[in-house]
Amino acid sequence: MSSHPKDVTATDRERAKAQRREDLLSEATRLFAIHGYAGVSLEDLGAACGISGPAVYRHFSGKPAVLIALLVGVSQDLLDGGREVAATGDTAAETLKRLIAFHTDFALARPDIIQVQDRNLETLPAAELQLVRKLQREYIALWTEQLHRIHPQETNAV
Repeated sequence: MSSHPKDVTATDRERAKAQRREDLLSEATRLFAIHGYAGVSLEDLGAACGISGPAVYRHFSGKPAVLIALLVGVSQDLLDGGREVAATGDTAAETLKRLIAFHTDFALARPDIIQVQDRNLETLPAAELQLVRKLQREYIALWTEQLHRIHPQETNAV
């Protein structure tokens, strides 16, 4: 049975909407890194993507939602990538080397988002800030697990 053209159109529309959202996040990262979160309006963000400021509301409830998507997203990306590295089953020393390489590559490939996080993390609403901190702690735990495997006599006290 073949797909109805309406189904294809809906799928194309969904794909285009997802791409527009990714474009908005990419431009928001760039603009927030250059001008700071407070220095960018939704009109600026929309214009950078070839749409009006109000059209941004089709994808995000407002500028805070854009920042939330960026900072929760980058924290989740780091954690997911770190978990992938840690799951290789290598020795602790090799895993630690790979975590260092992963983190370095990530930071060098995405300097704008690192800058946005550094400058604007505390701007997040409390619940989302708590989520980002949780994701960050889980990421750090991947590293400390490898260090503990190398130096089991050391404690986890901080």
